[in-house]
Amino acid sequence: MLNTSVAPWVVGREPLLEYAIDDHLRELGRATPWLGKIHEEILSRLNADLDAEFGLTPLRIMQQDRVDQWVQEQPEPETAAVIHEFRQYLLDWNWLSE
Repeated sequence: MLNTSVAPWVVGREPLLEYAIDDHLRELGRATPWLGKIHEEILSRLNADLDAEFGLTPLRIMQQDRVDQWVQEQPEPETAAVIHEFRQYLLDWNWLSE
């Protein structure tokens, strides 16, 4: 029998960090494409590092101190600003609540 549900397959599942990153990069590319490359590099590395540590990383990790620790370990000075903008995006677009 075919699945006739109109709900996307992610409904009812915990959102993953990678889903929010993809959404953020699409929106960023539409609104401010000149920022896309650095955001993509930093957020992709964040996701890869956390996936290596946790498996598929749940989005709720963005509210934890582990991300702040990761930011401090990064050599790029713009990492903190990118993570701050991403966290703000998550709140503004209701991916997370405070």
